[in-house]
Amino acid sequence: MRTTRVVGIAAAAVLTAGLTLGIGSAAVAAPSFSGGAKTCSVPLPYVNVQSKATGRVNHQSGVTVYGSWNNGSTYQWRWTNHGKSVPDWKTFLTGVGGDIQTGTAYCGF
Repeated sequence: MRTTRVVGIAAAAVLTAGLTLGIGSAAVAAPSFSGGAKTCSVPLPYVNVQSKATGRVNHQSGVTVYGSWNNGSTYQWRWTNHGKSVPDWKTFLTGVGGDIQTGTAYCGF
């Protein structure tokens, strides 16, 4: 009984940590991923947006597009640095075709 309770508590802690860090959904094809305001500080002072996608993928915060790449039919990881604070963030597709497997914002360098 005690072992089951400890495992359940540990699993809840891992899930809570993942949500707190802003981890996006992995391996779920979608045309976009987005989130709200995010602020980072030392020791990981910058908001980074990452995606794993095919097709033309874009990274945006507010009205600024920080990156746009044509990945073709091969899934590729892309990262952009958005500064210390953003009002929102978004990874999205433009053009025909493609999909995004992962889109997230996290604090880093």
